[in-house]
Amino acid sequence: MEEYKTSIFEYDSIREAIAYSEQRAMEKGWQEGRQEGRQETRLETAQRCLQQGLSIEFITSITGLDIEQIKNMSGTLESADK
Repeated sequence: MEEYKTSIFEYDSIREAIAYSEQRAMEKGWQEGRQEGRQETRLETAQRCLQQGLSIEFITSITGLDIEQIKNMSGTLESADK
């Protein structure tokens, strides 16, 4: 009888650990997804600003992107326009 109680306790402990791990993994996935979405929005905003002819410095200040990222985007847009 004692072995049975120990087995049930171990089973419950393992089940709780798995549930906890699954929950943490889902939360991490959601957080990473939100971060990727924010980054995508920043890039799209920068691209629209470049198309409107706004300065790289201004775009950096409103998007938080690095100057190099925006310069690369600017070069890509110029190549696409030709």
